[in-house]
Amino acid sequence: MRVAIIVDSPKRDFDGALLTAYQLARRGAEAFLVPMYQQGYDLPWLCPDGVIVNYARENNRELLAAYRSLGICVMVMDTEGGVLSDAGLDAPLNWARTMRGGGLGPYVDRYFFWGSRLYEAFRVESGMPAEALHVTGCPRFDFCAPPWRRLLEFPARDYVLVNTNFSAINPAFTRSTQTERAIFRQIGWAEPYVERLFADLEGVFPRYLETLERLTARLPAIRFRIRPHPFEDAAIYERRFGQLPNVAVDGSGSVLPAIANAACVLHLNCGTAVESLMLGTPAVSMEFLNTDTMRSHAPLPSRVSTAAGSFRDLEDLVSSAGALRERHAGRHAELCEQFLHPWFHRIDGRAAERVAEQAICALAGRGQPRRSARASLFGSRSASTARLLSGVACNALGSDRASRLAGLGIPQRRAKALALEAAQSGIARLRALGGTSPGLSVARARHPVSRLAMASIRVAAE
Repeated sequence: MRVAIIVDSPKRDFDGALLTAYQLARRGAEAFLVPMYQQGYDLPWLCPDGVIVNYARENNRELLAAYRSLGICVMVMDTEGGVLSDAGLDAPLNWARTMRGGGLGPYVDRYFFWGSRLYEAFRVESGMPAEALHVTGCPRFDFCAPPWRRLLEFPARDYVLVNTNFSAINPAFTRSTQTERAIFRQIGWAEPYVERLFADLEGVFPRYLETLERLTARLPAIRFRIRPHPFEDAAIYERRFGQLPNVAVDGSGSVLPAIANAACVLHLNCGTAVESLMLGTPAVSMEFLNTDTMRSHAPLPSRVSTAAGSFRDLEDLVSSAGALRERHAGRHAELCEQFLHPWFHRIDGRAAERVAEQAICALAGRGQPRRSARASLFGSRSASTARLLSGVACNALGSDRASRLAGLGIPQRRAKALALEAAQSGIARLRALGGTSPGLSVARARHPVSRLAMASIRVAAE
């Protein structure tokens, strides 16, 4: 049994995907970690029985349809599935209705949900059969619970972590905010809403930077770590804060170790406030900078945080992190019951297990999928010259080498490549805590005809 897992942002998603691959391999399956940009070229040759994709939206309809046509079971584990809006496009009921209205349900065999709120919306409104819907939790949050939490090591402790969230107007990978606006419209947000949201972000961002400058200057004895969003351009933070003696700008690695070892987390509408709650680290929301539109776009982070209603509030909260932690501990159980469990299920370290078990159940009794050289040549999408050139490179050079060459000129491609060494060391660390017998092999997948290295990584019993 072979299962492919699409990895969108390695910085955010790699650890959870690797843990899922580990749990699949423990159950006798071959697992493949597949970079998002290489999926259409690698999957037609890997020929997995099933694929766990990172979302099901209009912009990946062609891929879902291509996988189904090859006899591959399509399963969805969203990379964004818990921090949602109250009334926007990604509000639970609206999301489910879009699934039905867009006709995407027939391309999906199983849907795995982070929590019961989105599951219930899909059960009622999506048009998908109930047996296709399962609440599993999200594997990347398994590291917030034993035994995996022991892996959240970090070289520093007791700093104030600032998690930024302005990728829409300070993008790392797209060319401009106009491109970001177009992406919002493309996935279904209404034009007036997009313009209002972007206007608010552009108005707040300068004040946000000024607030951080003032705060770090007022509290020189406190160490700050500014962590740009994975899709943000870090340069503006490095220019403004990189030379300050009490500030480090560092967005490397997973955010979870940085949160787990912080005294507190500062943010404005950032989803990492939820991970902070999972890890018991108090989060402070700079509400005096917020707007109604920005808050409603992602209301959960504000709800699980201590609100700073003014700069003075912010300074007082950061200055007394010990008292903040005590106050947060007193509210922790209530916040988890009210906000965490409905959206994120049980934070028990077993979401990857549940995904692996449901995936294996979904594949029982299915026929053999087929390979397709043509699908690989066109990236499992409609024919175009650009896709054909990429497909030829992936098949002639191996998709590993082809993706490395593409990454030389395209930073976004380079940032989303999967490092074999990270997978090997990660599996070794998971085995040390979770135990596996027999051993596991972690290596580049190989093209079945040429034997050239692929961008995908195979994890399986030796």
